[in-house]
This record gives sequence, structure tokens and C-alpha cells, in this order.
Amino acid sequence: MNKRAKSQRTFWCLLSSFTRRSLILLLSAVFLSSVAATRSTSVQIAEQQETTSQQATRAAAERLYNEGLQ
Repeated sequence: MNKRAKSQRTFWCLLSSFTRRSLILLLSAVFLSSVAATRSTSVQIAEQQETTSQQATRAAAERLYNEGLQ
């Protein structure tokens, strides 16, 4: 092989390696961002407001607790 053919072969090997690594990096970034988005959504769901029945139950429990202290 002459020198030019060797340099072209080296170039294409490096290019394919670079492309593969870039693709892996891109997919990792997309995956991690989707995981982060899912995590923030689940936290928002966990912090929902109490329903009316929960508020009524809490008020009754506090009233009974206060009566027990007296």
C-alpha cells in the first residue's frame, strides 16, 4: 500500500470511531435528560393538594386530639 492509501484508511477508521462515540454521547444525553424530566414529573405528582375528604379527616383528628389534651 502506498502512503496515501494508508492515510485514507486511517482517516476513515478514525471517522467511524468518532461518529460512533458521538452517537453514544448524544443518546446518553437524551436518555439522561428524559430520566431527569420523568423524575421532576413524579415529584410534582407526589406533591398534590389534599382533597376535601382528607382535609375533613385531618380537621376531625386535630379536634379530637385537642379535646384529649384538655
